[in-house]
Amino acid sequence: MSLKDGDTIAAIATAAGKAGIGVVRISGPAVFNIASQITHTTLEPRKAHHCRFIDAQGHVIDEGIAILYKAPASFSGEDILELQTHGSPIVLDLILERVLQLGARPAQPGEFSLRAFLNDKYDLVQLEAIADLVASSSKLAARGAQRALQGEMSAKFMEIAERIKRLRIHIEAELDFADEDIDVSSRRQLEQNLQDLIREIRQIKKDAQHSICLYEGADVAIVGQTNVGKSSLLNKLTQRDAAIVNPQPGTTRDIVRHDLIIEGIPIRLLDTAGLRETEDPIEQEGMRRTEQAVQSSDLLLLLVDTRHAINGITPAMLEQFSGRTMLVVLNKIDLLDAPIDDPAIDVQISAKTGEGLETLKQRIKTCLTRSNTLDPEHSIVFANRRHLDAMNTVDEMLSEIISSDSSKQGLKLELIAENLHLAHRALENITGAYSNEALLSDIFSRFCIGK
Repeated sequence: MSLKDGDTIAAIATAAGKAGIGVVRISGPAVFNIASQITHTTLEPRKAHHCRFIDAQGHVIDEGIAILYKAPASFSGEDILELQTHGSPIVLDLILERVLQLGARPAQPGEFSLRAFLNDKYDLVQLEAIADLVASSSKLAARGAQRALQGEMSAKFMEIAERIKRLRIHIEAELDFADEDIDVSSRRQLEQNLQDLIREIRQIKKDAQHSICLYEGADVAIVGQTNVGKSSLLNKLTQRDAAIVNPQPGTTRDIVRHDLIIEGIPIRLLDTAGLRETEDPIEQEGMRRTEQAVQSSDLLLLLVDTRHAINGITPAMLEQFSGRTMLVVLNKIDLLDAPIDDPAIDVQISAKTGEGLETLKQRIKTCLTRSNTLDPEHSIVFANRRHLDAMNTVDEMLSEIISSDSSKQGLKLELIAENLHLAHRALENITGAYSNEALLSDIFSRFCIGK
């Protein structure tokens, strides 16, 4: 995708398929001419005009609303024309065909947003937030994307970048006027400033991991021995017969996956094969896949039933899943006269009656979010993996200065300045203050064509 194209682009901006309304968007220097040719009227900028859209032979393609935006007061910073018509794919194709005949070319994915970035209408974080908003699979994700679009996250990244820049300016001044290393008091102040920055950056990284969970979803695996009700729990949570339920041990042999939203978080719920000793090669393969699911999942629900509760949750049962984020869930409490008092049990439920499921959902949310930091009302950090990678670089560069400075030799001023430069550059990459063509092409190629 060229960063210097000055031609006019056009695309259907609404989703494929039939709808009540469809939109064709055009951006570039030929917009005014195209508007005149296709509407046979003079459009006043920023005013909705009801008009007919005319083809090359003078025939009416359709009638609808035309809105003209004059640069720079538009999304892309260029002249923009939006033609709103009936949402027939055929009608939209005919209108787009006529627009292309009048001098526009088909837009590439994300090209409208790329032009908005190049014309300083939005930074990269805000434009990625638009894509996140379009792709949101939950209310929390949509609200978080909207906050990022308003610039709150960009402001935070820019504030940290400015603090690093000030440190770098100080170090480079020392380089200009001193032949020796920085003195002890200055090193202590530098170390304190760096420690404050690292602490803040690591909190942002933690919050960013949580926000990624909101957009990409979390894998939650239901594991346990045979006949503890794993498939029944999946069916109850999904409110459908997604998995076969049978008293015969070993009924579930392959991973059963189902997508759902739990407390605003997209979840991929996995029903796994029951764990037991067996000579059956098919069951053995099922348990091998269960182990893979255990290693890759964000959260495990270790399901036990009243048999285990009465005998106690043994250390051996927990040891096989050590190191994993896990909830121990007691099932079949409808068979008990009273709740079981066992500190190893996190939640008590009945997959048959639904008792305790709301508590289970809340505990799942807590485990995946590690607090309320995912709530957009309390957090401004809604990041993607690109942002997280950049923050990891910042953390690494700053931490290297401190760790080396704690040694006997310490880092030379030139190396400190270089690390600060690399950290600052990584932050500028997030917002696009520093960017290259390859980075921009990679980011905007993931957008939809009409955005």
